[in-house]
Amino acid sequence: MNLSTCVKLCCHQKMPVTSLFVERSTPLQEIQTARRGGCRHFHFSLGSEAQISTMLVEPLERDDFFLTLHIDTRLPAIRGLMDIDLMLLEGKEVATYLMMEKWQEAGYTHSIGVAYYTIP
Repeated sequence: MNLSTCVKLCCHQKMPVTSLFVERSTPLQEIQTARRGGCRHFHFSLGSEAQISTMLVEPLERDDFFLTLHIDTRLPAIRGLMDIDLMLLEGKEVATYLMMEKWQEAGYTHSIGVAYYTIP
């Protein structure tokens, strides 16, 4: 079984991405950002397990970029039904998508809003 799942989102965003939030049920947890080799890495935790994952932003053109989200699917919180809202600190929505149960096996992701392209 693949223990790490990659979700790639194609986004059109004019404002630069500096920090992102990950929202899981009630609490909002701020992502600590770091720059490595020209790419922006966003580190965040999901739930009480405090699992650290990495989001890589790859610039494509002037206003487009890819968000690649790597998640450890061994976590019980990820295996169940959950919503993750990715938002800029200014409140602009980048991506909202629903993760269904066993989505890591089926490669199924339902994406809404600005970020609409997903790959399993």
